This record gives sequence, structure tokens and C-alpha cells, in this order.
Amino acid sequence: MSSLSRLSTLINRPVSSILDAAGALVDLPRRVVTMVIEVEKTLAAVNAATQRADALIERIDGITTKAEGAVRAASDTVGAAASAIEQASSITATAAPLLASYSEPLRRLEPAVRRLAESTDTQEVDALVKLIDRLPRLVNAMDDDVMPLLDRLDQSGPDLNQLLDNVSDLNRMAGRIPKVFRRRREGATDGT
Repeated sequence: MSSLSRLSTLINRPVSSILDAAGALVDLPRRVVTMVIEVEKTLAAVNAATQRADALIERIDGITTKAEGAVRAASDTVGAAASAIEQASSITATAAPLLASYSEPLRRLEPAVRRLAESTDTQEVDALVKLIDRLPRLVNAMDDDVMPLLDRLDQSGPDLNQLLDNVSDLNRMAGRIPKVFRRRREGATDGT
């Protein structure tokens, strides 16, 4: 290659580079505007995503608050259930020996209770309820009226025995009186 061709290559190269650079410079504002538009679109998309993320964070906060409330309520429920289980265990511990001690007598009473249940009608139950309702009055009457009367009977018992003896004597005497009258009548009939 000759020097002239080299020179022309060297000159062409800067000229083409300058032309390329000038073309790039002319194209630069359009590219900058396009990039700014793209950046604005990207920024708008980022802002929209940020707003959606903020809304999701708010929803998550609400869900978290509700979940914490549900966890507290569940914890309270578990505590109440544990207390109820403890009470039930205590009652069971108390009732189990009691039931064990009554199981044999209850088994023996079972036929009688069945028979009572089968043979009792509602009128009998109503009468029993009335009797139970009247028991306080009955007990008061027994204490206030009947028992003092019975105490007085103990005191008047010897007097009654004496009275019975006197009545027996009178009865014997009255039994002899007709015999006397009969003898008189018989004598009067014989002498006539």
C-alpha cells in the first residue's frame, strides 16, 4: 500500500468518524428525549409499584393486627380451656372415688328404681310433690301440737288406767244389777 492510499485512509477515517460523530450528535437529542420518556415511564411504573406496595403493606399491617388479635383470642381461649380442664380434672378426681363407692349400692338399687319408674304415674308424683311442699307445716304441727299432747298423755296415763279400772268395776256392778232384778221377777212370778 502506498502512502497516498494510506493518507486517504487516514483522512477518510477521521472524516467518517466526524460524520459519524456529527450524526450521533444530531441523533443525540432525540435519543435523550426518548431516554427521558423511558425514564419517566419507568419512574411512573416504579411510583405505581410503590403505591401498590404501600397498599399491600397497609393490608398486611391490617391482616397482621387481626392475626395478632386472633392469636390473643386463641391464647385466651387456650387459657380458659386449660382452666376448665383443670376444674374438670379436680371434679373428676373428687367424683371418681365417690362414684366408685356408690357404684355397688346403685347396682343393687337399679331393679327397684326401674320398677318405681315403671309403676309411678304422674298423679302419684304430683301427690308426692304436694306432700313435700307440706312437710314444713306438718313438722311444725307435730312439734307444736301433737308432741305436747303426747307428753300430756304420759302424765295422764295413770289417771286413765284408774278410770279404766273404775269403768271395769262399774261394768261388773252393772252386770250384777240385772241379776238382782231378775231374781226379784223370778221370785214374784214363783209366788204368784
